[in-house]
Amino acid sequence: MVNLLDYTGDDIFQLLDDQEVPAGDYSWIRAQVINGDTNNLSLTSHVVYEDGSIAPLIVKRKGNDGVGEIQLDGFTLNQTDNEFVLEFDLKKSLVDPQNNNEVFLKPRGVRLQNLSESQDIEGTVSQTLINNCETDNIDLAADDSSFGHAVYLYSAQAQTPTDIHEIDDQTPDNAPLATANVVFDADDNEYEFELAFITPGDYQLAYTCSAHIDDAEQIDADFNIYQLKQISLTQADDLSVNFDIAQ
Repeated sequence: MVNLLDYTGDDIFQLLDDQEVPAGDYSWIRAQVINGDTNNLSLTSHVVYEDGSIAPLIVKRKGNDGVGEIQLDGFTLNQTDNEFVLEFDLKKSLVDPQNNNEVFLKPRGVRLQNLSESQDIEGTVSQTLINNCETDNIDLAADDSSFGHAVYLYSAQAQTPTDIHEIDDQTPDNAPLATANVVFDADDNEYEFELAFITPGDYQLAYTCSAHIDDAEQIDADFNIYQLKQISLTQADDLSVNFDIAQ
């Protein structure tokens, strides 16, 4: 069993090594997932909530054999060595339906990325900016007064960046391409984030403290972006971005 929360940022769990596959263009690759079974949750896919309760994790596909399937379309194997990673963005892919004891994982939050063609975006969010965001959005606080601090990555062409949602099972141009939580690092005494395995190019990067109300199944009218930056990621280097009140 692999705990996806143990592999955040650019941390990787290796599934395959030194496999010989002919170079060329491929139509798709599929990853099979053992769906959660209430009779055997410890050895099948599941979600553990903060209160310790457990729910089966299901990836839908045709058939009813207990196996889910994630299909990722269109990729190229180069003549040289290739290193691919399946990146799971749980904020985009996990769905917890009402009146259902199962949690679903949708492929929309899973990316296939060649490590030789990607870089990382990392950075910090100042305590002052976090405080200001919470003050300005006090009406959006969760029942326990907490907030969801995160960064969202958008296409440079997204005219009005919005929350996570789909239209006819497709990700709209103004929805995020990837997300990452902002977490406090006690060693550095800073709030930090990391978006890994991103294709070089021009993007918009946003900080929000309203990620906790972002339901991936619908447009959340109260969701808002607190600070937005235009960024460029090059092939040569990772990118560092800092969100602060003076910017």
